[in-house]
Amino acid sequence: MKTRLNSEIKIESFIKILSYLVGLIGFVSIYRFVDLIFLLTFISLFIISIVLDAKQISITKTWLINLFSLLLIAFALTNINLNDPVKPLVESLLVLLAIKFLDKKSAKDYMQICLLSVLIFTGSALFSLSIEFAFYLMMLILLLSLTFLTLTFFSEDRKLILKISLIKSLVIKSLIVSLITIPLTLLLFLILPRSSFPLLSFLSRETALTGFSDSIQLGKVSNIQTDDSVIMRVNIKQIEPTRLYWRGIVLTNFDGTKWSNINSENLPQQLSKIQGEVINYTIYLEPYYNKYLFFLDIPFFKSLGKITILADLTAQLDETINRRIKYEAISIIVDKYNEENLDKSKYLQLPEIKDKRLIEKVTELTTNKNDEQSALAIMNFLKNYKYSLKNLPISSSPLEDFLFTYKYGNCEYFASAMAVMLRIKGIPSRIIGGYKGGRYNNIGKYYVITQKDAHVWVEAYLDNVGWVRFDPTPPIIDSSNDIFSVLYKLRIFFDTINYYWNAMVINYDFSKQMQIVNNIRHTLKKSYVDLVNIREFSQYILFFLLTILTLTTIILLRKKIKRKTPSERILNEFLYKLKKLGYTKNKNEGLEEFAQKITNSHIRDDALIFIKNLESFIYKDKEMSTSDYKRLKSLLRNIKEK
Repeated sequence: MKTRLNSEIKIESFIKILSYLVGLIGFVSIYRFVDLIFLLTFISLFIISIVLDAKQISITKTWLINLFSLLLIAFALTNINLNDPVKPLVESLLVLLAIKFLDKKSAKDYMQICLLSVLIFTGSALFSLSIEFAFYLMMLILLLSLTFLTLTFFSEDRKLILKISLIKSLVIKSLIVSLITIPLTLLLFLILPRSSFPLLSFLSRETALTGFSDSIQLGKVSNIQTDDSVIMRVNIKQIEPTRLYWRGIVLTNFDGTKWSNINSENLPQQLSKIQGEVINYTIYLEPYYNKYLFFLDIPFFKSLGKITILADLTAQLDETINRRIKYEAISIIVDKYNEENLDKSKYLQLPEIKDKRLIEKVTELTTNKNDEQSALAIMNFLKNYKYSLKNLPISSSPLEDFLFTYKYGNCEYFASAMAVMLRIKGIPSRIIGGYKGGRYNNIGKYYVITQKDAHVWVEAYLDNVGWVRFDPTPPIIDSSNDIFSVLYKLRIFFDTINYYWNAMVINYDFSKQMQIVNNIRHTLKKSYVDLVNIREFSQYILFFLLTILTLTTIILLRKKIKRKTPSERILNEFLYKLKKLGYTKNKNEGLEEFAQKITNSHIRDDALIFIKNLESFIYKDKEMSTSDYKRLKSLLRNIKEK
């Protein structure tokens, strides 16, 4: 009985397991994007369904569950709007799927479960096309193939008992179907025409990060600096870490606790006189619910389409960034640049200074010094303070508390203190918000910039020099990568996969298709593609065709050659051993008839015992267990001349 349980399963039980797995794939692909009430509803009904199916209990009063579910669906559908039409629909489908699991199921019901799961999974693609989507897709294809194959048997006989050998065969066939879909899907992905216009982008809702706003409240950026989420990946050559300042926003107005932005004119700077290293790079920016784009150091703007370029060397889109975007950029790496016709008063604004110690400290640090010396003196003074993200001074006068009481803070306190002190001295200054540094991925040749890299620094305008960058924040030592070196390497590896997925799949459009076509056309037109190269190319084609032919032949031969059962294997061993002892069985002889002809009485008696035990498996269609096989092997060893 134990052998039977281990080697067989009811087809209804097997199809139920498959349907639950298919439904689970649909759920895990979408659970991050649905509201908590729908999440809990699905999980509860899903678990209840598994328990009821395991105990073979059917619900008779389903009207109460249906009523509750209809109310939930109605609630979801009332939230449909043009800004987010997908989420309520997906939540409704999730509830319908959960209800479907509670019903008594026929082949038609299992098909409906598969359809609902596919629809939910398709909806997840409108929320996010991350690398996890590709993994879930392959799992879903495999499970659906296996489910549909099993349903062909189930529709014929609901009481069918499946042997494990048959299930293994179905799994292998489903796996082959899944593997075949990979090159076909890739081929269709590459050649099917697509529009460069993001037709479904209004439906897409990537999980957005909380990033910079148009203002910085002292003590608030610390929330971002503890977040290890990726904000952008930058495909660029490796650069000296101290030069990695990713410019995002410029803030000019300070009210004592908050820096805000006075809108710059939409006029680009004249950057032709700036001398420095010119760098080309590509940025993959994650959605973060703001309009600002980030650039390395001093961006050299060219044609950027819908991007608005401001006079303070920042840029922004016309709409909020709520999906992953890619843009090309050019930057000039410099520490200073000049601006013509500067309105200095705009960068000297100050709130009322109530604490006279602040003015006295500026006077102490800058007396008898020029602008550049004064700026360096203030920065060096602040370098003696400690960097911290905990228990920051948040009050009506946070800057004074930072300077004279706490003497520690994060980057926004250091930058704010320096900018205010510069303005007290009469030196125009402003706050720059963005990111600093990043971890370079040597495998993919790109920088990973996370929210932890969020940073603010100062630009001061010095006469006869121009805008100069000053960073008064003490260096931050991050030893986490050394402590968790193995985990860090694993994260880098998986991030590389994610990067290539974003670069090659998400951002693949009509322009990329044309680029591939043009590259192929250009290669074929090259003069060095002569007869020798064509001959070499034909050898590769021939090798490829021979490989396909060989694999096909092996598969066909495996289908023709019937795999021997344990009974057949042990019988062949018996006949081979008897042949070695001098006794060969004729084709038309029965086993017992053959054994009776053996002249050696010892061999004859042992052979008959073996045959009697073997016949119960051959003629009664009884499946041979491992212990039975070992017992017959022992009897076979006893057959010898004595």
